[in-house]
Amino acid sequence: MIQGTQRFGARWSILVRLVTLVVIVLVIVAVAVVLRVAGQPAVRGTATGRWIVAAAFLPAAMLAITVLFAPLGFTVDPVGIIVNRMGPNVYIPHEEIATIERIDPRQIGFGIRVLGSGGFFGHFGWFYSRPLGWFRCYVTDRRDLVLIRLHDGGKLVLSPHPAEVFVEYAERARG
Repeated sequence: MIQGTQRFGARWSILVRLVTLVVIVLVIVAVAVVLRVAGQPAVRGTATGRWIVAAAFLPAAMLAITVLFAPLGFTVDPVGIIVNRMGPNVYIPHEEIATIERIDPRQIGFGIRVLGSGGFFGHFGWFYSRPLGWFRCYVTDRRDLVLIRLHDGGKLVLSPHPAEVFVEYAERARG
């Protein structure tokens, strides 16, 4: 049984970096284009113009909300595992965990994103794949995958870095 806490990083893969960069650039361009249209003399000062300006910031608001749920790191403490996020953290008590194991991306297979992000700030939310069934995902790099099976049948896939050390530390914390 461990006494302290250990924090593990959430390393971003090249794909996550690229998708995040492209989405941010597209949002900035979209907001700029819409604001330019709203500034045209025929639209400026009208009710339509005000709606256009309000709608311009919708993608930026969605971006801000998404970042709240992205995994920033992972913490193992004597009581459980925490998925650290800017928004509410995800807490998994050790007594709810049946197994923790390092897995290969092929063990997940082709995952379908049901509700969440598929590369923008990471892969997180609810997913489904034929080999795993339904699972919650908090992944930023597919090279560091850890599968947590819960006693109630739930599954979580995390990507703490380094994954091997995370599994060892979590197993010791579980006692």
